[in-house]
Amino acid sequence: MCIANFLVMMDSAIIQIALPSLKGALGYSQESLQWGMSAFLNIFGGFLLLGGRLADLFGSRRG
Repeated sequence: MCIANFLVMMDSAIIQIALPSLKGALGYSQESLQWGMSAFLNIFGGFLLLGGRLADLFGSRRG
């Protein structure tokens, strides 16, 4: 759980650092950057939930 939490925090920090470069290079507005970040983090969170469910289904089983 600690590793997964660290990855989530690191991923959102990387997005925060990349936003000014995206704004300058692609000419995005502040609102579109916020929409993009929200969409990315929602999709990422969905994959985390899917990964957790798959780990529950196919993970190691106790005999």
